[in-house]
Amino acid sequence: MIEKERLILEKAIDLFSTKGFSATSIQEIADSCGIAKGSLYSHFPSKDALLIASLDFYINQTLEQVYAVDQEGLAPRDRFIKQLTLFFENVVTHREFMDLQTYEHGSYLSESIKELIKEKYSEIYQFYINGLKDIYGEKANPYLYDLSIMMEGLIRSYIRLVLIDQEQYSLQQLMTFIMNRVDHLVTGFIQGDENPLLSEIQIRHLLKKADSQKMTKHEVIQNNLLKIAKTLQGLPNQRDYQISLEVIEEEMTKKNPRYPVIQGMLSNFSNLKQVQNYVNEIEMVIKGQRQI
Repeated sequence: MIEKERLILEKAIDLFSTKGFSATSIQEIADSCGIAKGSLYSHFPSKDALLIASLDFYINQTLEQVYAVDQEGLAPRDRFIKQLTLFFENVVTHREFMDLQTYEHGSYLSESIKELIKEKYSEIYQFYINGLKDIYGEKANPYLYDLSIMMEGLIRSYIRLVLIDQEQYSLQQLMTFIMNRVDHLVTGFIQGDENPLLSEIQIRHLLKKADSQKMTKHEVIQNNLLKIAKTLQGLPNQRDYQISLEVIEEEMTKKNPRYPVIQGMLSNFSNLKQVQNYVNEIEMVIKGQRQI
């Protein structure tokens, strides 16, 4: 990676972390790097491409730090707690940027970004599984997928305490506390006679089923148009906005909708804060459509 690309990615990560992805413009990133907007586009042709590269760069860097702990010769439990602490220190430092669920379930983003998120989730869960396997040995093998899901749920719930008051709750203290709870889960699984709920085959089936249930781009647009229409009900100037909405809905009935027309109509909602989230999602879909 050339130095200029690294600088762009680092500045993009900082801005995405403080302002959020949607609120950060390419111009702001270029300004923070001290380069022209056109120069930035010569390295990353779109904002989505920049987000993909930023996520990949940051998570890979974080995982490199985490796996470097393997060379320190620590006992498996101490090593895993230190690795979890390092990983979530990075998450907390850039929490807006590293919240993958925000990208996955928030504003509509390209399929490339969603595929990257799925890939990174898989890497993180594999990290959990490897750590649990090293600590608990073969006796825990049948329950590793259930344990990794439960542990991730515990971490996600308790990490909020650190975000609220980092002085009172240290990450190392939190990870040690959570691993003590995982001890109890492992003991319960092994001593009980209950079969694991999840296996590798079942995980693959669930992922495949989730993919088949994703909304199409057309469905995402229609869903947000319905939300806009519902929000407009009862507004004193409802009819003014309703005309623009009708034009968009008419375009969406066509085999090849004219997206510039839809974008023009969406601009008429720029002063209506109540629907901006829905408008932003539609605009993200349109950008994805026009790149295909």
